[in-house]
Amino acid sequence: MYFYNQHLNELQDVQKHSMYGRFVLMALAMFITMYLMMFAMIDNLRNLIPNLNNVYMTSLLVSVMLLIEVWIMKKMYTNSKLNWFIVIIALTIGFFSWIWIRKQVSVGAEQFVKGMIPHHAAVLGSKAHQSGIDKAAKKYS
Repeated sequence: MYFYNQHLNELQDVQKHSMYGRFVLMALAMFITMYLMMFAMIDNLRNLIPNLNNVYMTSLLVSVMLLIEVWIMKKMYTNSKLNWFIVIIALTIGFFSWIWIRKQVSVGAEQFVKGMIPHHAAVLGSKAHQSGIDKAAKKYS
């Protein structure tokens, strides 16, 4: 019975540590998926223009999601030192992402305009725009 319990404890330890490996994979998968989703509004592939603003926004969103994951799934992530490390890293990434978005860090005028193309291309090609939404926008501008 002793050997069974010892083996069971070892398996549980391995399983606990593998959850953090999965956590890292989840964070990477979320980052890639959300970055690609930033381009959901493009109307054609030539308007798929990578830019730093999307990286900053994706980093901000992922950092918040990681905090939520650790909080909601705290019974699954039981290593408090690793959890605090994740929280500190996520808060740091979130804070700097927020600042970099607001200050447009390393985003020049040309890159800023190129970053607006994916978003605005879909609006300009939509039926709502063609049917007079620009008149409504002028009314409120």
